[in-house]
This record gives sequence, structure tokens and C-alpha cells, in this order.
Amino acid sequence: MTLAGQKAKMGLAQQGTVLALFLTTGDIMKSKCKNPNGISNMQTIQDAKSNSPKFNSLQKATRYINELGYVFKVRNSVKEDRSVIYRHKFTKKGHVFLKSSYDFLSAGSMEMGTVWTIEQF
Repeated sequence: MTLAGQKAKMGLAQQGTVLALFLTTGDIMKSKCKNPNGISNMQTIQDAKSNSPKFNSLQKATRYINELGYVFKVRNSVKEDRSVIYRHKFTKKGHVFLKSSYDFLSAGSMEMGTVWTIEQF
């Protein structure tokens, strides 16, 4: 094979710059990436985002957090933005972040109000 043929196969131009190298290496990965459980990565990310529980009242949210075994750590309030951080009784279980937002009260209604969202970290 000639030198020009080798350059064309590798995706190199006449001047020695790499122009189409992705064409030769992109052919290797023809299937979508999957995690070990067999679910596609984007579906896993979307499921993780939607798993945070939401409550319409602060009392319901705090009762839920206390049942999980978390205790109060700190409260932050600036105008309408309110948030509370809880820590678990055992330090290895992490923390919970409770925040308020103005959103739809339920998925099927048009009523808007304060919704309390719980995120674990």
C-alpha cells in the first residue's frame, strides 16, 4: 500500500493534520452504552432525578424525614427560599436536604403552591 493510501485509511490529510480520524475510530462503538443492570444510562439518570419525594406541607415532610431516622441540623431562610438540612443518626447514611419551591401541587392539577422536595446526599 502506498503512503497516500495509508494516510487516507488513517484519516490524515495531505498536510499531515488529522481531519477524519473519528471516522475510523467511531465504527468500533455501534451499540449504546448500558449499565450492568441492562438499563440505558439516560433512563437511569432520569429515574434518579424523579425519585425525590415531594410533599405539600412541611409537617408531612418532617414526619417522613424523622421516620427515616434523620435529625435536624440547620435551617436556612432567605425571602421565599426556605431549606432545612437533616443528618442521619449514623454518620455513614449521609444527609437529607429539604427545600421549598413554588410549583404545581400535584402532577394532574393546575393549582400552584409551596412544594417541599427531599434530596439525599
